[in-house]
Amino acid sequence: MSLPVLDLSPFLHPTTSSVTVKRTAASALDTACRTHGFFYLTAHSIPIELESRVLSYARSFFLSAPAPKKLAISRRNPGNGGDGARGYQRLGENVTQGASDHHEAIDYYRPVSPELLDPEDPGKGWKLLHGPNLWPEDEGFREAFEEFWERLRTLG
Repeated sequence: MSLPVLDLSPFLHPTTSSVTVKRTAASALDTACRTHGFFYLTAHSIPIELESRVLSYARSFFLSAPAPKKLAISRRNPGNGGDGARGYQRLGENVTQGASDHHEAIDYYRPVSPELLDPEDPGKGWKLLHGPNLWPEDEGFREAFEEFWERLRTLG
């Protein structure tokens, strides 16, 4: 089975797309979500150069970065300088429905205000899910991902 390929141009150029074209595109999106849960997007307006740069940074980090570099941005629990969510996770560290997932990851979330340090003891760090994102020191890594996510937010 192959994944559906969806064209988003009717929504990115709403004044030049007819209601019928938009309804057809919306119906295709609905069907893809219900039958596959995943799909490919075309005409989404995110430059291929940016996509390639983000993928290159990710491949470099996960395939080539030495363990100390990865562990420097490890996820930390509240009370131990982290927020329990953001940061690097080693193979098998992430648990879903009681079972270890066999993947590496860096979890990032929308930035939050620095005023969300644990008010009872700011030295402990952040409240659950309210800390800063942890970034590798690679030049351009953070900027590429933040630009990519901003474009995805705009697209959404």
